[in-house]
Amino acid sequence: EALAAGEPDPTHKAQLGGFGGLMLTKRVGRIKPRGQVLKTIAQIYSEKIVTDQVDDRERNPRMSLPLFVYDWHLNRYGLRNLAEMNLMDLIASIKHWAGSTLKVKLFGQFCAILRSENSTVEHLNFYLYCMQVLSPNVTLLFPEAEDAGFWLKPLRVLDVVRVVFSNFGDAAALRQFMTTKVETLIENRSKMYDADKILYMLLEEWQRRGGGDT
Repeated sequence: EALAAGEPDPTHKAQLGGFGGLMLTKRVGRIKPRGQVLKTIAQIYSEKIVTDQVDDRERNPRMSLPLFVYDWHLNRYGLRNLAEMNLMDLIASIKHWAGSTLKVKLFGQFCAILRSENSTVEHLNFYLYCMQVLSPNVTLLFPEAEDAGFWLKPLRVLDVVRVVFSNFGDAAALRQFMTTKVETLIENRSKMYDADKILYMLLEEWQRRGGGDT
């Protein structure tokens, strides 16, 4: 049977988890300010990390982000109708801000709202790990000011690369990686790195390596 226009295929619908039914509704959510959306994403990531640590300790599988986000809204708002109304707002806001804000784009991909190869649990796990390497308190990576960013000095970026990809064969291989993949991202005026671009570069490199052990 043919799918209706815009309807997720079965695989995509499975990835969407609790978002599946909401993606089929004709209701349209409200677009929230970018700062508010980023604050929500930061809270979700922070609580997801804590939940993952508990699941790991108890040897339970980690929950996918779509399911976690759905449950997060239910726990926050209590009533299902209210939770789903705010989820519709989140979906609309992600689609609106994804084109201009990398953090929002990646969150949308991890939630499978935006179609991408980056929508697996393994991609999310690696991304959250990298965020924790940058800052144990990941909410610091989401400054409240609309035009603010989280900036890294070159030596800090080098330390991050050494931690995340600890299997460089020798100093020459590390130097080549820094020259070809990292130094091109530096901001010319400040001579510092935007954390968002570093995180995205690490994710792409991890995927290029096959998404296995670093």
